[in-house]
Amino acid sequence: MAFSQKLLFAPIVSVLIALPQPLNGVAQEILTIQSKTSEQPSKRRGQILDWQGNVIAFDSGSRKIEIDSSTVIELETDWPAGTAEARQLLAQRRLREALERFESAQKLEQRTWARHMILAEQIQCLTALEQYFEAAQKFRTIVEADPQTRFFHLIPLAWDSIAQPVHPEFANWMDSPVETARLIGASRSLVGPSRKQAIETLERLRHDATPNVAMLAASQLWRTDAGADQQAIERWKMQLERTPKSLRCGPYFVLGTALATQGQTDEAVLYLMRLPIIYPRNESLAATALVRSAILLKEVGQSEQATTLLREILRNYPDSTWAARATELMAEQSNTTNSRDTDD
Repeated sequence: MAFSQKLLFAPIVSVLIALPQPLNGVAQEILTIQSKTSEQPSKRRGQILDWQGNVIAFDSGSRKIEIDSSTVIELETDWPAGTAEARQLLAQRRLREALERFESAQKLEQRTWARHMILAEQIQCLTALEQYFEAAQKFRTIVEADPQTRFFHLIPLAWDSIAQPVHPEFANWMDSPVETARLIGASRSLVGPSRKQAIETLERLRHDATPNVAMLAASQLWRTDAGADQQAIERWKMQLERTPKSLRCGPYFVLGTALATQGQTDEAVLYLMRLPIIYPRNESLAATALVRSAILLKEVGQSEQATTLLREILRNYPDSTWAARATELMAEQSNTTNSRDTDD
C-alpha cells in the first residue's frame, strides 16, 4: 500500500495517497523537498537507491543525484501489506499488535532503507514495552549497516540510576568491536555487578569514540555522580549545549535528577518536563520524568500540579507500569487528604 509519510525524528503516518504503478516493476518514491532557496516545496519522482545517514541516493530516471534528507518533508511510497495498520496501532498505543504487524511487514520489505524505517518503528514499540534487549538487538542491525543512521536517537540506553533487571548478555556487549554496542552494554550494566567494567568502557568511549557516541558516553558517566555539586551541574549544562537536540532526552533526565538531589526542585521539574513535551515518543523516559516530577511537586506541597501530571500519565500511557505507579501515587495522595479531613 502506498502512503505519504512525514519525516520527523520518528516516522509518523500522514494521509493515504495512491501512487502510480511502478515503472518496470520498480517501486517509485515521491519526495517533497523544502529548499532553502525557495518558499514553495517541490516534488521529485523516482527511486531511492540508498539512504545512509542524512544522504539519499536518488534516481530520478534521467540522472542519479544525492539529496540531503533534512530537506525532505514528506515521502510517498509503496509499503508492504499491514504497514499502515501497524502504524495506526502504534499511534493508538496497541504496542504488541503493532509490533507483530511491523515484524510481518519487515519480512516482506526488500529495500534496505525501508526495512530500517520499519525496524525503527519496532524499536519504538519495544522500548515502550520495556523490552530493552530486543530493542537493542534491532538497533544494532540498523547502526551496523548505517553507522550515521538518522535513527540514532532511538538508541536504547538506560538513564535512571535505580537498579533494574538487566539482560545478562549486555555485559558481553562491552567487549564488542562495535562502539555503539559497547555504549549500550555499558549503559545497561552501569547499575549492577558489572559496574566497574561499565565505567571503564564509558571512559574509553568518552575519549576515543565518534562524536555522538562520545557525547552520550560522557552523559552516561553523570549517572555515577550521585552527589553532583553545583559546579558539576553547570558543567553538564554546558556540555548539553554542544549535544544535538535529538540526543538530549536522556541527559535532560539525569540533569533534572541531579538538580532534585540538590534540592533545586523548580529547575529540576523544568528539565524533567522537557522530556514529555519535546520527546513524547520516548515513552519510557517521558513517563518516568512525569512520575518523578509529580513526586517532587508533591514533596513541596504542590499537590494539584502533581495530580495533573499523574492524570497525564494515565491518559497518555494507560496499561503501562508508569500508569500503575501513577495510580498508586494518586491513591496515597487521596488517603493523605482524607486523613487530614478526618483530623480536622
